[in-house]
Amino acid sequence: HKAASRTMQDLIVGSTVAVVWAMLTVADAAMIYVMDPVSSLGRQAWKAIRRRKVIEPPKKVLVLGSSFAGLTIRNELHGDEFDVTLVDRKDYFEYTPGILRCVVQPNKAEELCAKIQPPRNGRFVKGEVWSVGTNSAQIRIGDSELQDMPFDYCVIAIGSEYRAPWKTGPGAASLEERAASWEGERARLEQAKSVIIIGAGLVGVELAGEVAAACPGKVVTLVDRAAGVCEGMPAKARNHVQQWLKRMGVRMVLGRSLRSFDDKGCELDDGTSLQADLVFPCLGVK
Repeated sequence: HKAASRTMQDLIVGSTVAVVWAMLTVADAAMIYVMDPVSSLGRQAWKAIRRRKVIEPPKKVLVLGSSFAGLTIRNELHGDEFDVTLVDRKDYFEYTPGILRCVVQPNKAEELCAKIQPPRNGRFVKGEVWSVGTNSAQIRIGDSELQDMPFDYCVIAIGSEYRAPWKTGPGAASLEERAASWEGERARLEQAKSVIIIGAGLVGVELAGEVAAACPGKVVTLVDRAAGVCEGMPAKARNHVQQWLKRMGVRMVLGRSLRSFDDKGCELDDGTSLQADLVFPCLGVK
């Protein structure tokens, strides 16, 4: 009888403690929601009222880079459990695969670029990354001093490098600057009577096609140490591309290595010198 009575007392005490804890948790969450219902923490509080769980602060996620990978992370981590900061030195997204058309049609950039939108649960920072540590990164915003940005998680999505103008550099941090750079490339192309494109991979071949199609009077020369264009693609595709370039009047110097090149031409491995008014290096990514 005494044992049964003690068990009943323990059960009553345990139940009372559980009820009191639940009431305090709900009251605390409700207070936060009433004080700031539109904030991220307020929304979490409302969810906690319904789920009766302890509120935790959102995890700080720092995303470095705002191209394909960075923007995908921004879109995926949209919940209130994350506080996302997106950082890039430019304030726009550029669709790189279509960008070669801008050499002959600068206004095409209007269709290929768009202002970066901040995360729903965070912010966008236009700045340059200087260093990344174990729990924080140093970012320079404009001409200001380095700012320390703490994080719980850091996603490095800075992509690859390519020679200008195919990828943006420090001088094209805004849409206006990028548009001006394409106008400059178009002006250089219009003034040139001859063009040398170094590299017969996908980028070099596409550029040769753009120039040959838009500027039929120009002498276009494609140079590569490979024996054919677009090495690595199926033979049928390579042959089709090479025949099309021939029909467009593109001169192809293939199977020849370079000793050197500058903005006026290149020197081949046998000492042959090729000169042009304009040289576009298309030698791949870094």
